[in-house]
Amino acid sequence: MHKCVSQAVFTVLSVSPLRLQFDMLEMDRLERQLVNLPLLQDPSSYIPDTVDLSEDALAREYWLYCFEEALDGVVKRAVASQPDLPEAAERAEKFRHKYQHKLQTLRHQPFAYGSLTVRSLLDTREHCLNEFNFPDPYSKIKQGENDMALKYFQKVVKSLEELSWEQRQFALVRGLLAGNVFDWGAKAVSDVLESDPEFGFEHAKLQLEERPWLVDAYDQWLERLKVRILTVS
Repeated sequence: MHKCVSQAVFTVLSVSPLRLQFDMLEMDRLERQLVNLPLLQDPSSYIPDTVDLSEDALAREYWLYCFEEALDGVVKRAVASQPDLPEAAERAEKFRHKYQHKLQTLRHQPFAYGSLTVRSLLDTREHCLNEFNFPDPYSKIKQGENDMALKYFQKVVKSLEELSWEQRQFALVRGLLAGNVFDWGAKAVSDVLESDPEFGFEHAKLQLEERPWLVDAYDQWLERLKVRILTVS
């Protein structure tokens, strides 16, 4: 099966051991054949969802509430993403009503649109946004965050290179967790980011809890990584 996928392509003006310069971030739509992740043990039985919201009533109510709470922010971002189009506010309100109606329907009829998961709620929201011509309400934010990330890229890489191998793995995992904080779709996070524009990657790392984490398989992952490296070498 072929799908049209977006690929970020950086235009690099110059590359040297001391300095990287990036001119722009372009989005090229390329025809690529999608394949299963080769690390999956059994792709045919893999389901990329952790909770079936049609069966778990408490989880269903929690996630429906989260998506409803985030709706004002999505509408606001949708309008802001098209400042030169005066009808954007009207289309955004139409999106709000349609998606809100779907959420209310799912609260009473969980099977109304097929399987119900967090992923399907996100997909439904994306479809509604596209229906009212908002392909990506967060495009400007993403561009700004990409620009900011590139400014600090070399500093982060240099700090990682100064660590021992094992320290580096832990720093990388903490970096992944900190990066996951920047989720504008989560109301609590968007409130923080809007109220404190200076909140950045280092601030996010300071907010991380110490181990053991709620789901913590770091030690097992590290041991598997060591075995794989020894096998390859």
